[in-house]
Amino acid sequence: MKTFNLQIENIPQELKSLNQWVMWKYVQKKGIKKPDKVPFTTSEKNAKVNNPKTWTDYSKALTALKTGKFDGIGFVVTKDDPYTGVDFDECLDANGKIKPTIAAYIKKLSSYTEITVSNKGLRTWVKGKLPIVGTGKQQDNGKGKIEFYHDRRFFTMTGNMLEDYPAKIEERQPVIDKLWKKIFSEKGTGSSTAPKQNPQQPPPDMAEVEQAIDFIIKENNRTGLIYNNHNAWLQLMFGCASLGEGARSLAVKLTIENTHYDDTATDADKKFTQCLKDYGKNTGEPVTWLTIFAMAHTCRNNQIMTDR
Repeated sequence: MKTFNLQIENIPQELKSLNQWVMWKYVQKKGIKKPDKVPFTTSEKNAKVNNPKTWTDYSKALTALKTGKFDGIGFVVTKDDPYTGVDFDECLDANGKIKPTIAAYIKKLSSYTEITVSNKGLRTWVKGKLPIVGTGKQQDNGKGKIEFYHDRRFFTMTGNMLEDYPAKIEERQPVIDKLWKKIFSEKGTGSSTAPKQNPQQPPPDMAEVEQAIDFIIKENNRTGLIYNNHNAWLQLMFGCASLGEGARSLAVKLTIENTHYDDTATDADKKFTQCLKDYGKNTGEPVTWLTIFAMAHTCRNNQIMTDR
């Protein structure tokens, strides 16, 4: 299925020098038309964005790619490195022309930019971090999705560099700050999937919350589509955190049952404790317990579609 143009010589040397590389393959998941890009280790086991032991160095990644067992190589960004990736989906037409709004954003960022594996999108790499706790955020106003990620996220790499832009990853913290504020303060473009909580709305019955979470877990185990990515899991955890200590056991269950992680009950408990500390620090739209019910509703819709 590989149709993208891999030009490894253009990938910035500073990324090549780090042991944050993974392999990836296209994986077709039930109920989804478009295959997913899933990270793997060089030994074909699932790689995890929160486990450096499943990453490798650039040289070993290239060697593994030559075996023909993988579709490409990818890089994992973390809170400990200076990088943020900004994805602009479906912004290139058949002639390679960039949508005007996106072209303006990329010009402001003025840093190393690749054409993504779809040949329809662009990804700009910058040095600078996002003003949120979590992996990143996205928006979709119907004119194209824009995604910002700076932690626990892997990016496919092509080296298919956009012409007339820097070959290096530039320091762009002030630009990131301004662009973030512009995109996520515009009415109707916020990407948080969490509904806003009405201050007058009473807290839910915990039995109903548990029922919703059990349903989410069941559907996730059945399809692997619900919250086996860090963003969705984190929103559910913050949803539990909005309910306080009373939701600890539910948060632990969510984490243990998530096949994206290999957590023990102790690990899961520590993660919830951290979520309680971090809750409220996110500068995006608030994540509340309503998120849990919204995701359960998504599960119900997905069940109807995949059972047809």
